[in-house]
Amino acid sequence: HDLRCRDNSALFNASHLAQDGLIAIFFITPIVWKKHHVSGCRIDFILRNLSLLSKQLLTLNIPLLILPAANYQEIPKLLLDIVTQYHIN
Repeated sequence: HDLRCRDNSALFNASHLAQDGLIAIFFITPIVWKKHHVSGCRIDFILRNLSLLSKQLLTLNIPLLILPAANYQEIPKLLLDIVTQYHIN
């Protein structure tokens, strides 16, 4: 949930380890947000920052995939689909 490029140690380390480039992924989970009473202001903040993050990552040649997920249990299958689709090893 770190929606920034600057001073982001995970992004820094991943970019140094990846030899063939990176793909950033953020899963939007509206059902989970509703279940956990995430406020509309917080959701708006997340979505606006994702838009900004996408632009910042593109300057680093890193695409940001923003994908919906019904719940957290669905995410591993979605990641596997992305691995297959983008031929990630």
